[in-house]
Amino acid sequence: MAHQSDEVVETISYPQRSQLVIQTKVAKPLAVIPVFPGTNCEYDTKKQVLQAGGSVETVLISNLTPDLLKDSVHRLEQALLRANMLILPGGFFFLVTNRMVQEVYCNVFET
Repeated sequence: MAHQSDEVVETISYPQRSQLVIQTKVAKPLAVIPVFPGTNCEYDTKKQVLQAGGSVETVLISNLTPDLLKDSVHRLEQALLRANMLILPGGFFFLVTNRMVQEVYCNVFET
């Protein structure tokens, strides 16, 4: 049973919006996603990072020639210097061996 009161509730009205602006900036972490030949899920991974409020830089790892691989390692290294996280998407199945992936990461992390 509801209890009635003789108490009057004051109506509050705000005809103008506040002009206050938040001064605190929110961090937007950068995720680096290396894309090896045969990698899949990189688009899904990128989508999830963006939905979570982060930003993404994908780095294509090309192994067609030694020079392209060396350039890829350099670009990955530079991206990692700017990054807050490294994400390895799944799906290494097409012409990729664990040895190639291991060599690229060893070259990047040794420097």
